[in-house]
Amino acid sequence: MARSRVSAWPRSFPRMETTLKLAASPEDAVRATRAPTFAHAFQATVERFAEEIALRTPDDSVQITFGEYAARVRTIAAGLAALGVRRGDTIALLLVNRPEFFLCDTAALHLGATPFSIYATSSPEQIAYLFANAGNDVVITERAFLPRLREAAEAGGGPSRVICVDGPADGTIDLADVETEGAGTDFDFEASWQATRPDDLLTLIYTSGTTGPPKGVELTHENVLAQWRGLVEMLPMRMGGRAVSYLPTAHIADRAMAHYAQMVFGNQLTCVADPREVMAALPSARPTTWGAVPRVAEKLKAGLEALIAADPDAERRAAVEKA
Repeated sequence: MARSRVSAWPRSFPRMETTLKLAASPEDAVRATRAPTFAHAFQATVERFAEEIALRTPDDSVQITFGEYAARVRTIAAGLAALGVRRGDTIALLLVNRPEFFLCDTAALHLGATPFSIYATSSPEQIAYLFANAGNDVVITERAFLPRLREAAEAGGGPSRVICVDGPADGTIDLADVETEGAGTDFDFEASWQATRPDDLLTLIYTSGTTGPPKGVELTHENVLAQWRGLVEMLPMRMGGRAVSYLPTAHIADRAMAHYAQMVFGNQLTCVADPREVMAALPSARPTTWGAVPRVAEKLKAGLEALIAADPDAERRAAVEKA
């Protein structure tokens, strides 16, 4: 395995009830960060929040509880193992922010494999470089990206197995078939995730903004868990909050704040496939934790100011501006 080492904003906010179980104190969150790996953290979270919604879309057309999440992780992991994925293998994901990303990424790390994400804006040549560098033999994607993956294969080769999450397509394996295969095997899922170790590679983050080709930064389970252990000493984190996944999953910001935080703290995640729609998604997501890179915050501020300025009710506009 070759690797480098180194939209419209709603007028009103609907009142929504929540059944999320917040911890009585931040001490529970501190204890959660002491899991040895993210597989162990996820399994502990599932045990606590099995009936709660884990993954959803802004329109609630998709809602997946933690119990359902765990069941699908089990079958996807078994299906990947049936395809030959083994401990230490790399798996590429080229997906928008959709529930299937979390299902597949989490399944891979339960095998002791190393899933990594590709920016959705990457060119075929950039994708071909990442495949060669990471040495992955599997890529999990959706139909919209298949033309680019085929071009990448022509440019420099690529994985022999392409799994498509949104239905069958020529030359791909349907994720539903992977799950069906996994459900019919005698794969020892419990032994697999319990064998994960703190120094196992959790993901590869391919750097942007550096000179030369992106560098595959190797992050272990312990690397990221140590970050959360440090953060909960400074921030009043609680279990069972709400967050939004909208930044690229190839960037550590979304992986850490959305994906990995959920496995530890049991947050409900709203998956926003198009980051331009994040403002419209916030009233239904109602995040209790929020993170953004500065440019996103600037765009949100500018969008709000424009909407306030366009309000024909001068009295209401003045009150909002004052607030």
